[in-house]
Order: sequence, then C-alpha cells, then structure tokens
Amino acid sequence: EAYLTCNENGSVELYHNNAKKFETTSTGVSITAGDLFIHNGSLSTIQSNGSLYLDLNINGLFSNRIFQIQHNGTPHLTIDANGEVGIGTTSPSAKLEVKGDGDAIIVINDTDNPQLIFKESSTTKGKIYSTGQALGELLFDIGTTNRMRLNSNGLSILGDNTDQGLLKLYC
Repeated sequence: EAYLTCNENGSVELYHNNAKKFETTSTGVSITAGDLFIHNGSLSTIQSNGSLYLDLNINGLFSNRIFQIQHNGTPHLTIDANGEVGIGTTSPSAKLEVKGDGDAIIVINDTDNPQLIFKESSTTKGKIYSTGQALGELLFDIGTTNRMRLNSNGLSILGDNTDQGLLKLYC
C-alpha cells in the first residue's frame, strides 16, 4: 500500500487506504476525496454535509482579517472583520453596502410577494412590498399597518388599504 508518491516531475501524491486524497501539480493542489481542512487558514468542510465554513480568526489568533471574492484580482464582495458586507466596495460602512459605477441596483425577485422589511430587533417597523397582482401594486406599511398604496393606474391612497382612503391622488 502506497502512502506517499514523489514523481519525477516534482508532483507529490498522498494516499489513504490505497485511495489518492491529495496531489500537488504544476498549477496548484488537488484534493480528490474527502473533506478539506486547512488549520491556520481555517478553511474546512469537515463532516459538514458539503457546507463550507471559513473562519479567518481561528482560535482568536488573528484579528481584522477580511474575506473577499475576487475575479481577475478585482474584489467583488468583501466581508470585513465586523461582519459588514460590501458589494462593489472593499470598505463597507454598514451591514450591507452596494456600490456601483453607475446605477447600484438591488433586485428582489420572488414568485409571489417580494418584500423589503425593516425591523428593530424582532419588531417590524415598516415594510415595502408588492401584492403580486398581474400589473403590480406597491404598498408601504408602518409597523404592520398599510399606510400608502400605489397601483398600476397611478392611484395613490393614503390612510388605509381600501379604495376609500383618506386621500386619493391620481398621477
């Protein structure tokens, strides 16, 4: 049974129970079976059913590390040491910051009722959502009470969620 093979081209292969688990190549490293675990970099999938957990401060040994996803050296997503997420920025100033070179567009795509909910702890403070009607309708809630509705006819109803609201504006 082979445990280690050193090849003439400089590559190295590691085996366990006659199965290759690790291989170095001229372009990098290949793990061919099992879970991945890198201790000091804390990249691991150990018995996690395919999930990947990345800890940049394993055992408290490192601080102020960031996580980035890059393409050709250009950062596209950054998570800083405080857990703030930046898309299009490497120094997010809030829990989520989206920055674009022209339009910074956020799309909420749902098959029924897309919603943007504002909460303080577990209390809903407000909500902007669509009713999912064929032509669409946009509603604005304060707390859990609807306060304004815009429909496809340009009708803005303030005050309640009926067509007999306190104020109607047609645009």
